[in-house]
Order: sequence, then structure tokens, then C-alpha cells
Amino acid sequence: MMRTPERGPALTVTTALYNHAAVVRVAGELDLATVSLLRAHLERARALPEVSALIMDLSELVFCDSTGLGELVDAHRSSEARGVRLVLSCVGRHLQQLLELTGLRILFEVHSDPISALRAVSGSGDGLLSPSA
Repeated sequence: MMRTPERGPALTVTTALYNHAAVVRVAGELDLATVSLLRAHLERARALPEVSALIMDLSELVFCDSTGLGELVDAHRSSEARGVRLVLSCVGRHLQQLLELTGLRILFEVHSDPISALRAVSGSGDGLLSPSA
């Protein structure tokens, strides 16, 4: 978690495993000061041998600047190079507009919520609410 003294946590990233998918929950502001935290979480999640899909839950992302947008593109490229499917869920209006305006929307598979994304990557909804041990 990155902190700014006057505002508290600027970015929080948590990861949970569901079968062969890692769900990375991103909350706060994704910018130059916090992008390295997200990058580290994504690298660790992609490196897990059992992970074939990476779902980024962006439901609590409140801000994303060009550095954060660049990191999403890098995450897509890195995931694709490792054979890991990258899926975005709960993309907010601001980020959706950025993706559309920059022409980057075509890069990403986007779902309305993490459960839909998990169903898409697993082919079913069974056992999706129970994290792997």
C-alpha cells in the first residue's frame, strides 16, 4: 500500500486466487507514485504456475493517469507473453473514456463484475466464490 501523508492510502492492491485465476483488486489512485505497487502485484500473480487468467477488479479505482494507463497496456503485453489471459472488470466511467479515446479499448477483455469475469475465464460459475487455499 502506498501512502500519502495528507490523504492516507493512495493505492491498495490485494490478490486472491480462485481455481486458476488470480483476482487483483485495485483501490485508490493509479498514477506515477503508485504504479510500481500494481506492477509488483501483477508480476507475482502472473508468475504463479497455476494461474492461467488474471482478473483486475477496478471497482474501487478512483483515478488513473497516463502512467496508470501505460501500466495496464504493459500488463496486457506481459500477460499475453506468458500465456496468461488478462481481463478487466468493473471499469469505471473515467477509465472507460480513457480507453475509448486512446483506442486502447480493443486490447482489453472487459466484464461488468469479477464474477462474470471468473465465469468467462473458467467456463462455469461453480466454486467461484471460494478462494483457493
